[in-house]
Amino acid sequence: MHHKLRATDLTRTFGTTHALGPLDLTAAPGEFVCVVGPSGCGKSTLLRIAAGLTRPSTGTLEIRTTSPRPAAMIFQDYGIYDWKTVLANVRFGLDVQKVPRKEANTRARDWLARMGLADFADAYPSALSGGMRQRVAIARALAVEPEILLMDEPFAALDAQLRTILQDELLALTQATHTTTLFITHSLEEAILLGDRVL
Repeated sequence: MHHKLRATDLTRTFGTTHALGPLDLTAAPGEFVCVVGPSGCGKSTLLRIAAGLTRPSTGTLEIRTTSPRPAAMIFQDYGIYDWKTVLANVRFGLDVQKVPRKEANTRARDWLARMGLADFADAYPSALSGGMRQRVAIARALAVEPEILLMDEPFAALDAQLRTILQDELLALTQATHTTTLFITHSLEEAILLGDRVL
């Protein structure tokens, strides 16, 4: 089986708290996998292990990628920098990759345009609504053209209308770019709408 991401017998404990697992999971290239469950069932822990932010207690989580920047993560709390302009925020991952500034600006502006944020390139995040901030975070993650997108309830804080728009945008983008996506949500409705597979 050709896979992009595979967890085998994965567990995580914090002290005496059993946070996750044992879990087996595979995601095929380009597959959009949604993980649904109640608060505290280990969804975010799984994503943090996939992102390399938390180590598993036992088992393995393997990501197969060919590029130097394999995964990008979008958290519920945006994770954008208030002291950088919107353009600089979206360009951030490209700067880390040492993409030449002119090319990085072009790619960042392209993603801002796709997210309907072209007019806000020089603004600071404090001037933006929550929904716009989340679109900046999504643009920043997608600008690096990640092979795997890890999303932790990215639309939870948004109003219903904007959530619907961004769900549609996300589906169109991930299908066009064949990006493998691991998407965490507490909404079964959202999971069924977005996922090729729901766990």
